[in-house]
Amino acid sequence: MKNYRKEAQKGLVKLRAVTGKEPTFDCGNCKCKRYSPCTCRKKS
Repeated sequence: MKNYRKEAQKGLVKLRAVTGKEPTFDCGNCKCKRYSPCTCRKKS
């Protein structure tokens, strides 16, 4: 169970890091599949 808790905390840290970033227009590096919310926004 200790490992599970560590993994959960890592996930939270990753989410925070991604959420804190400005929306990116570089969809090639978009990490939507790994994290949500998505930081990629296509140019309209």
